[in-house]
Amino acid sequence: MVILLSRLSFSSSSSSPPPTPATTQISPSQAMKLDLEYKDEKISALSKDLEDLGGGGGGATDEEVAVLKRAKADLEMRLKDQV
Repeated sequence: MVILLSRLSFSSSSSSPPPTPATTQISPSQAMKLDLEYKDEKISALSKDLEDLGGGGGGATDEEVAVLKRAKADLEMRLKDQV
């Protein structure tokens, strides 16, 4: 299996220059590594976005969760009573 990538930039510690062709062939293991790195970056970016949307509060407190669970249970009981 050969995967072609356009203008791929490599950051390696070897002294050889990066490939000069417009397309570069990489092995499946290299492709998997690049895919993993991309997904890690995506997860980090989405986690940061999630924190930003949360307003810095870090989510619901245990007390808020307990109140919501009680309200849910109460509504479920009311629904059963109506049926």
